[in-house]
Parts: sequence; C-alpha cells; structure tokens
Amino acid sequence: LVFSVALFHLGRIHLLVAMRNRNVLLGCSALLAVAAAYEHSAVEICKGDSDASCTARTVGDSEADETPLLQLRASGNLEADSHANRSYTYEVEKVTAFAALVKFTYCSAAEGVAKSLAATCGSSSDPVAGNKGYCEPAGVRIHSSSVRTILMADGDSSKALSGFVGRLVATADKPKVQPGCVFAIRGTWEDTNNYLRNQQIQLVQSEYGDCKECLVHSGYQEVWKLLEHAAENLFDALNCTKQDPLYLIGHSMGGAVATMGMYALKTQGWNIQPSITFSSPHTGNQAFVQELQRLVGGSTDAVAVVRVTLGKDLVPMTPRKGDYAFTWPEVYFNSKTDAKAMKLCWNTGCGIAAQNNHCGMGACNDHLANPIAPNDNMAIFKDYTGACVWGLGAASNQNLPKVAQQDASQQMAWMAKAIQPKVAKCDGDWQPAADCVKEVLYNARWVQGCISDDGGTSAWCSLDEYYISRWNICTPCDGKKKMQKPKSAYTSTGNWYYR
Repeated sequence: LVFSVALFHLGRIHLLVAMRNRNVLLGCSALLAVAAAYEHSAVEICKGDSDASCTARTVGDSEADETPLLQLRASGNLEADSHANRSYTYEVEKVTAFAALVKFTYCSAAEGVAKSLAATCGSSSDPVAGNKGYCEPAGVRIHSSSVRTILMADGDSSKALSGFVGRLVATADKPKVQPGCVFAIRGTWEDTNNYLRNQQIQLVQSEYGDCKECLVHSGYQEVWKLLEHAAENLFDALNCTKQDPLYLIGHSMGGAVATMGMYALKTQGWNIQPSITFSSPHTGNQAFVQELQRLVGGSTDAVAVVRVTLGKDLVPMTPRKGDYAFTWPEVYFNSKTDAKAMKLCWNTGCGIAAQNNHCGMGACNDHLANPIAPNDNMAIFKDYTGACVWGLGAASNQNLPKVAQQDASQQMAWMAKAIQPKVAKCDGDWQPAADCVKEVLYNARWVQGCISDDGGTSAWCSLDEYYISRWNICTPCDGKKKMQKPKSAYTSTGNWYYR
C-alpha cells in the first residue's frame, strides 16, 4: 500500500539523498531498495494526511554515517501543495549540538554553566576543556570564557527568565554549524509567572518590523521585550556584531520566545540564521510565520525555524485557540530513546499534530524527554551539582533520577527544588550577574558590585577582580525598569582601565 501511494505520486515527488561524498537521485522505483538497505536506521518523510503517505525511508549507514542528508520537495494534497517548493537538509549533528546547549539553560545561570558548556561542547584537541562529544561532530566548540549567563526578574518573579549567550568557533574545515553566536533561552520554570505569560494567548500586533498583518503571542512578545536589551548587552560583551551569524534556540516557552527574538532581531539588521526549537508552542499567525521565513530565508517558502517534537506532547499544539500557525518542517521523534526513529514532516497530517490523545504536563513525560538530548532528556541531569555548579558537563552514560520517568509536571517540580538559582543581592538599583566578582579594580579604584557610567540607565559588572574587559550585565532590581544598552564597549590597557 505504501509503495502504491508512492507510485501514484511518482510524477510529483523528488527525493534527493546525499550520502557520503556522492549524490544519488532516487526515483520511486528505487525506494524499496533504499528502505531495505537502511531498514535499521529509518527516517520517514511524510507529505500527506496519514502514515500511508510516509513513502521514503532513507539514511546512511547507522555506524559509518549517522547524518542523513535529506532534501524533500513534496505535494500530495491542498495543504502539502503550499510546501511544494520547500526544501530542508536534516543534519543530526546540528540538532544534537543545539539540544545539548539548550539543556544547560535549565541550570538557571548557575556558576558552573560556562565550564560545563565548554566540557560538553569542547574539542578533542583541547583536553583541558574536555570533550563530551556533543558538538565536535557539528564542527564547532564553545569556550568557557565566551559564555555569559542571564537570570532576570519578570515582575515579582526574580528567577523568571534565564539563558546564556555564547560564541561558537569552528573545529573543522567545513563545520555543520556556521561559527557565530548563540542565544539559548530556558523554558517554563516552576514558581514563577512563566505560567501567566504562557496563558497570555491573545494575538497582538507585532511591535517589530512593518508587517501589519503579523500577529504574535502577547505573553511571549512581552518576555522577549524584557530579554532584548540584556541579550544585546551580552552580544556586546562577546563582541557579537550584526554581521556575525546568530542563532536563537530554546525549549518549550524558551523556543517560542527564541522564535519571537529571531523576528525582532532580524528586523533590526542582525544576521539571524535558520534555527531549531524543541517542544515549542506557537508564536504567531500565518502572516508572522511567512514574514519570518521571508526575512531569514529570503522567501515565504524558506525554512526559518525547525521544530523538534516527541511523542504525544500537548505543548507544541498550544495555544489551541486563535489563528496560530506552525513553522515547518517538523522533526518528529516517536521514541524517547532512539534518535533514529523520526519523521520529517511538512504538514499536520504527520508528526505531533497527527497524534491522538495528546497528553498534558501532568499526564506523561513526553515534554521533557527527547532522544537527541544528553541523557534523553532536555532538562534533567543525573548530577545537578556536578553539571551546573562544578562545571563537569553532561555525561552521556549516566542514568537519570527516577523522576525522569514520571510526568513532566513532576519533573519540573523536582527541578525547582533541586536547582536553586543563585540570585545576587541588589547593589542600589542594580543586580549583578551571578558569575560577577563582588569587587573589582576599575579605573584605578576598587568598585563593589555594579558599575554605571551612563547616568544610571544601564550597569555592568566584572568577571575578574582586576578588570580585563570581561564583563556581564546587571539587571534592574525591581524587574520593571527598562534596561538600556551601554553607550560604549569596555576596554583595558595595562594596569589602567578605561571605558
């Protein structure tokens, strides 16, 4: 039946499979041979309204080539016709690297995040930093000195918003991920008003760009507005310019906010790259999705955001009211432990939307589970202290606590107790980042906490006792004052320090 459907659409389907160092163009007559040859590492390409339309199963050798390079142009019904000119190359190395980075957002800016990111995404040529193997196949690494964390208030929730900005550098001649900067945003956190933001589902006019028809999730736009200036300050701290490739990634609410951020920053001239989100809810309407794709990819059919989903998770289906739209494609995993059991989907007849009996946060653990993430989980660590405080990185051979087998709401409650984000004390109107020193020699004088040189509209803090141009941000203590970008960067010369 499957191949009868394939033959019916022979004139309308083209599957290009790039394997090893050669390209092989496969027509429908070759699909059976390909499926048989690679039956143990199958990737399903779904284009229609039922599983019967998943006609192609192709990847490389499971051991020698774990990276299926798949490009699809498909049409088979009215919905699929809208994606007829679209193509996407799936590279498991890139998805694996971004999943590992996103997981550390759930350390909530703990003091070991930078070291753990370097250990998790290190290079085999850098034994001091460590090499857990999550990013090197993608051809990039991240150094501890090129990471800056964010922990910000949202109203009366002091730990509501968290993430980090990092700089990716190449470890290979042809990396799978173009070197540049990355901003990773944490998902919903217990005992904060993140839940209120999730419930602010009204579609409102985007405050960025000039698209009058672009409507976005009210809550996620407000969250981005809180994060925006903090992120741009950290871009400055790491010398990330508008010309550098910039990726925004996140899990759950963090993925939706990252999508909002991609749109906002692109309208401001940043070099936003097509990116990946994990178990992300909707961000905007169809006009917003198409405009984002046009801005990032050059056409309304281009790929801007790839959604990674799993199981019967309800979150990627929300909000379920209003004229919200999906971004495409969707990489759908139907196994919590097998990263090769996946489908590449282009419409709601495939993937998460095609599942029956979606389960909510209190019904299953599908929202945090993911076979592409370290330990098959996007948030839970075997040893939080080692991973988030001591900076030991994520170990792939660790078994997670039993709570990882419970439903997602129980996992999140457990994290809120196990992980207590360190919130620095306020210094006047400003709160220094957790990784800043308490006192710094700056401009030949000792300064405690935050430094403000522009009339009090912004403040920064030093990562070193003797200031050497490494700094992080200070955030408004009341969570309401709008943070401004510093008027200039900070530099140092010899024993004297200048702004």
